[in-house]
Amino acid sequence: MTDYPATGGSFGGTETGTSGIRQTAADEAQGVKHEVGTQARRLVDQVGSEVSGQASEQQKRAAGGLRGVGSQLHKMADAAEEPGMVTDLVSQAASRVDSAASWLDEREPGDILEEVKSFARQRPGLFIAIAAGAGIVAGRLTKSLMSGDQR
Repeated sequence: MTDYPATGGSFGGTETGTSGIRQTAADEAQGVKHEVGTQARRLVDQVGSEVSGQASEQQKRAAGGLRGVGSQLHKMADAAEEPGMVTDLVSQAASRVDSAASWLDEREPGDILEEVKSFARQRPGLFIAIAAGAGIVAGRLTKSLMSGDQR
């Protein structure tokens, strides 16, 4: 036969046991909350670095594409048989495209975003016009690429 301590009519300190269970549950919940926060921060950091890396890669590809266009324009200007106004315009366009490629290479994606935001604040009408023009060009390019795939 087992001897139980006298507790004044209660079953072996249930009130104290329940309090201990509550405290343990609260401690566990706090630990889970802390772990979830830590994992969420890690995930946000990882996603941020991946997005930044992809944006940087796309920026480098765009700069490379601009350099290719600039090179082709330089070749066109150099291949002209007679120098004239069109040759000068093509040469100037090639220089500006090369400058744009260098500008892209020298900046981080975040810096470019800030400059675009600043430009949009200073000249909202021009920004909207440029965005609309870029949208039209992108739409036409996409349409022509899609119709080329179906043939």
